[in-house]
Amino acid sequence: MIVDGQWVPIYFGEGDLSVRSTKSHHQITCINSKGATHVHMHLNAAETARKAEEKDLLAAYPQAYSPTGCNVKLGG
Repeated sequence: MIVDGQWVPIYFGEGDLSVRSTKSHHQITCINSKGATHVHMHLNAAETARKAEEKDLLAAYPQAYSPTGCNVKLGG
């Protein structure tokens, strides 16, 4: 999504790109409802590193959490 000429991330995740980049994604309805226009992907074969990257990105872009975005905070 673009707001005021800036990319605004609405979802971060890690996992199998064959699912994450398709209409089978578990958050696709939310992502589409937020007006997503692009998907940006970064390949990393190391699961621990992917999870760390996701955590860092969510810390830097808290708007990706619901209700503005589609990520759900653990514990509520």
